[in-house]
Amino acid sequence: MESELSRAVGALPGFVWTVFPDGQIEFLNQRWCAYTGLPVEQSRGAGWQAAIHPEDLPALLASWQPAGATDAPADAQARVRSAAGDYRWFQFRAEASTGASGQVTQWCGLSTDIDVLKRAEALLAGEKQLLEMVARRRPMSDILESLCQFVERAASGSYCSLVLADASGTKLKEAIAPSLAPAFNEAVRDWPLDRVGGPCVVAARDQTQVIMSDVVSDTRWRNSWRALAQAHGLRSCWSTPIVTQAGKVLGTFALYQREPGRPNEAQLELIRQLANIASIAIERAQSDAALRESQAKLAEAERELQLTMDSIPVLVSAFRPDGTRTFVNQGWKNYTGLALQDVVDKGEVGLHPNWHPDDVAIVKDKIKASLASGEPYPFEGRLRNANGDYRWHFSRGVPLRDETGGIIRWYSTSFDIHDRRIAEEELRRSETLFAEGQRLSSTGTFAWLTETNRVTFSPELHRIFEFAPDDFLTLGKLRERTHPEDRVVMDMKVGAVRDGHDSPAYKIRLQMPDGRIKYIHIMGRLFRRQDGRLECIGAIQDVTQHRLAEEALDKVRSEFAHVTRAMSLGALTASIAHEVNQPLAGIVTNASTCLRMLAADPPNIDGARETARRTIRDGNRAADVIARLRALFVKKGVTNETLDLNETTREVLSLVSSDLLRNGVSVRVDIDDTRPLVITGDRVQLQQVILNLLRNASDAMSAVDDRTRSLLVSIAAGEDGDVRVSVKDAGVGLEPRVAERIFDPFYTTKVDGMGIGLSVSRSIIEGHGGRLWVERNDGPGATFSFSIPRQETSDGVRSDAWTLPTTDAPDPMRNA
Repeated sequence: MESELSRAVGALPGFVWTVFPDGQIEFLNQRWCAYTGLPVEQSRGAGWQAAIHPEDLPALLASWQPAGATDAPADAQARVRSAAGDYRWFQFRAEASTGASGQVTQWCGLSTDIDVLKRAEALLAGEKQLLEMVARRRPMSDILESLCQFVERAASGSYCSLVLADASGTKLKEAIAPSLAPAFNEAVRDWPLDRVGGPCVVAARDQTQVIMSDVVSDTRWRNSWRALAQAHGLRSCWSTPIVTQAGKVLGTFALYQREPGRPNEAQLELIRQLANIASIAIERAQSDAALRESQAKLAEAERELQLTMDSIPVLVSAFRPDGTRTFVNQGWKNYTGLALQDVVDKGEVGLHPNWHPDDVAIVKDKIKASLASGEPYPFEGRLRNANGDYRWHFSRGVPLRDETGGIIRWYSTSFDIHDRRIAEEELRRSETLFAEGQRLSSTGTFAWLTETNRVTFSPELHRIFEFAPDDFLTLGKLRERTHPEDRVVMDMKVGAVRDGHDSPAYKIRLQMPDGRIKYIHIMGRLFRRQDGRLECIGAIQDVTQHRLAEEALDKVRSEFAHVTRAMSLGALTASIAHEVNQPLAGIVTNASTCLRMLAADPPNIDGARETARRTIRDGNRAADVIARLRALFVKKGVTNETLDLNETTREVLSLVSSDLLRNGVSVRVDIDDTRPLVITGDRVQLQQVILNLLRNASDAMSAVDDRTRSLLVSIAAGEDGDVRVSVKDAGVGLEPRVAERIFDPFYTTKVDGMGIGLSVSRSIIEGHGGRLWVERNDGPGATFSFSIPRQETSDGVRSDAWTLPTTDAPDPMRNA
């Protein structure tokens, strides 16, 4: 009896073993020793663990060492190393054996080889990923790069390359091989198929598989190609043409290795399948190769399939061609909380009550269409779990056909994609918010690889530059859209980025095809990608409306300045009359005296000459008064000149002195005329500011009756290389809240004021590179001051005066 049991155990298709709860082996059958190369004695205890892949051992031990006492069956997967050093996947299933006390004393298990199934799962997952990318209309380069990465995972130690042919089929267009050097891929670009080249050229030209086992000994290829392959450490290449059903060559699928070699039958089969997947990715979806098995082998494989399906972490079902469900795996049962009899013979495959009501129609239409056409079906729907929660699943059904092509069985898998769907929805929401934010702010983003002229624009930048969404954008196209006068600025910035330097933000103009001008603000940042290439990421804002608003504001400010000067004219009428009448009266008196002296006998020539000089002096004095008034109130543009601020201030004081005296204002002047304070600026504008400050100071003291209405005007050189002008009054002063707003446009403390004088004055001073401010005095009143940079005169006095911005390369926005 014992020998029969031993023979039975030895005949089982797997490893039979018993293990103590602490992981110590008690028994192993001979099949284990033959596969692993470990003798029984060496495998006993913990020695068997040496054959288990290190990454899988902890989970395997934990499967029969659960927390707490339990006799639940153990189920785990792990990779086992063969005597040749290769790892294959095995399914470990074990039942617990308990003692009299109910505690687990040992585990009895069976390990079954599931490596083929695992590879099939990996292939199926790769196909699913690629077909999903095709369905989402992802760029072909992304799809083929993903295919290459999938191939390299499936064929360890190989480098995958997909070389596409051009539309005419006369030359190779480009190579997609993410693991090969860019220089190697670039070498096949635009290679004619009618010339001698590498294996891919021959495979595409002759539509036949080309096996090059050793580049050193194989002399069929062009010497330059052989040298290129050796320079990149490639020794063998297996190239297969990618051909449509109509016989058109799409390109080649190649595997490179760094060692000489030829593919075995398994590798050849893998190459054929992957080449087929490449063709599908380019033309259409198709994925049933892994499940095609002979009907004669189906019955033999059914038992092993059912034993392994329960361990697959997906929901698996099987159906007859009429839609009757014949199998569901344990994962399906656990998730839905249903048994096979709950959904069998329902007449419509897949339509069990756990589908979300809103998705039933989609599921029904998809599956019915596939049953009628025999084509695989994919769909996404919400499936309720045993807890009553709905989660998104991706379901895919494929038919199993016999030798005649008839469908004998349908297999369906459902993958939980709920977290991915939620992430995708959040991503779409974020993209929508980002796009809306760009639209509202008229700001778009771009990316530019400095090695190429290709530029990627966000949709908002396509709108700003008025390019079609599908336009292929290059630096050349952007330069054509740039205003001709600003292209030198753009060229300079682009050159700096190509040289690896970050370029500060700058502004240029765009000229649209219809002649319209746009103003844009460009900001960018340069960084190095993981592949070592430099990329510039940046943002471009359309500031056209802002620029036009600034121009309009400047125009309004100019109008306000003129209005302010004109308003001051009425208040100064009495002073003007007084200033002009005095020299005119002198002229009349001197002229009469001159006539009397000339009429004397004898004529008093010397006295008449002196009287005539006084007449000329008074005439010039009247002319100076009129000239200053005209300059102050005439509307004209900004005129910068070098001027002495001492002299400029005295001219204004002379003009308004009579008005101040009439208002009872006592003026004190603190000006050092022996030290000129030279600046560069517009005399009329600066005199307008000084006039505004004097008038405001006089008005602030109009209601003062209990103290002297004293006004102090001082000019001094500051410590920071500027000239400071201050007007200090003894008026009613300013409250803190008033001082904060006193310079705001249209804010005034006067009953009849417009609130534009101080606002315009601050704009003038800031336009001269200075600042205007107000301070409360320690006693009554307030002090208004402004400062302007000064320049050095010939005697060494500082002269770093502010001037209007001028550079060798003027701001093109300023020149617009």
